[in-house]
Amino acid sequence: MPSAREYFNIAESFYNQGEYLRAEEIYSKAIELDPSNAFLYKCKGDCYKLIGFDLKDMGKFEEAIECFGMAINEFSISLKIDKNAFDAYSSRGTCYLTLREIELALNDFNSMININKNDSNGYYLRAILFYEIEEYTNALADINMAIKLEPNNIGQYNKRIDIFEALGQTKNAINDCNNALMLENNNSVLYFKRAQLYRKMNNIPQAIMDYSQAIIYTPNYFDAYVRRGDIYKKIGKNVEAINDYTMAIQIDPTSPIVYVTRGISYFNIGEMDKALLDYSKAIEIDPNGSIVAYLNRSNVYRFKKEIDLAINDLKKAMEIAPDFINSYFNLGSLYCENKDYQNAITYLSKVLEIDPESELKNTVIQMINECKQYV
Repeated sequence: MPSAREYFNIAESFYNQGEYLRAEEIYSKAIELDPSNAFLYKCKGDCYKLIGFDLKDMGKFEEAIECFGMAINEFSISLKIDKNAFDAYSSRGTCYLTLREIELALNDFNSMININKNDSNGYYLRAILFYEIEEYTNALADINMAIKLEPNNIGQYNKRIDIFEALGQTKNAINDCNNALMLENNNSVLYFKRAQLYRKMNNIPQAIMDYSQAIIYTPNYFDAYVRRGDIYKKIGKNVEAINDYTMAIQIDPTSPIVYVTRGISYFNIGEMDKALLDYSKAIEIDPNGSIVAYLNRSNVYRFKKEIDLAINDLKKAMEIAPDFINSYFNLGSLYCENKDYQNAITYLSKVLEIDPESELKNTVIQMINECKQYV
């Protein structure tokens, strides 16, 4: 019969291969032989924790919650045996935070810091907690301490970038991107983050360069293609935008919004049939959520003088989002354009009924008054 140490080694092998269920079974066998070993309970708990995260990612939330509860139980046993088990506090606190048990998570992260004030992980995890509950000043203080203790940790710079951005300190966030890239100059996530920050500062050339760098290091970087395409579309480079959206679609053909944005670029260069195909594909993927696709497809039908189809799309958009005023405005203006003034007044009036202080208010009032002259 294998010893507890031998079972542990076997379990570690399964754990390192991502076979967490099998690892949990073997850790349990080790615990049977060595029931006072705090570390074994911690390892078993980590299996449940990682299974929980996998289930959460798959949208199986009830099963995930159950796994996190089982993990917490194992970590608590570990801590009952060894009240200074630093890693058990770390793992249990992470589970509590995932379950939004903020005070319990905070207690565990505080315990980590009390046990070892020179380990960055306690400060890092507490910074994450403060960030998630939007206490950004506290988060910044903790992440600063974590970086002071471990200045070459990319993950900690990543979190401070997020915190600086939340505090509106865009330049500091960019500086941290620069510092982190000096440590790891092929990190595509950092280039993407810096591109987003440059975009926020309206530094379009630098943003494009950084999205491009992100793509160089991660050729299938979906978001980088989409964001770079968005910039190209915004500055009128629709052909380049179409190329980027096409690459994004090849990576993930199930995202309706990318078909919509590519459709807009096709529309902008007069490729109406291609635009129509893209809007229709977006609607096919998400028939009850693609309001923008219906609105834009109605514009194509309107351009092609297929008025009944344009009207149908606008009414479908209203069914999906009854309070979205653009649908009513577009339909009202379409009726006005086609000299159906009574229907134009009806739908334009609906805009003011839904949002009396809409930015469209003055335009709508003027259009209604013009239509009334013909009724």
